[in-house]
Parts: sequence; structure tokens; C-alpha cells
Amino acid sequence: MHTTLRLTLLQPDGERHTATASLEELTRPGEPAIRALLLTQEDAEPVSPGTEVWWTGREATWEELI
Repeated sequence: MHTTLRLTLLQPDGERHTATASLEELTRPGEPAIRALLLTQEDAEPVSPGTEVWWTGREATWEELI
């Protein structure tokens, strides 16, 4: 599983940011697979606790990834 999504990050202070994230399925031997969103844009920073992550409803285009 791998796809790239456009997201909106809503921080606890009300500030909004757009982001690009890849949806990945991570596996480890003997454990169930988990799905994770990995921020992929160049200036990605750690996400603050309490931040809401919303999908904008569309996948990222190739132009947005380059």
C-alpha cells in the first residue's frame, strides 16, 4: 500500500497548514501491520500533540511531489 494524499493540519492553537503525506503500511515480523501517514514535503516539521489531521479529499499530483 502506498499513496500520497493532500492534508490539512489543524494545530491546537487554531493555525492551519497544508501538507503532503504518503500513506504507508508498516510491517514487522510477528506483529500486525499498521498504517501510518508520513509527511513528505521538504519543510515538514514534527506535528504538535493535539493536532488534527484532515484529508482534503484528493491525492497529491506529480507536480506537487516534485
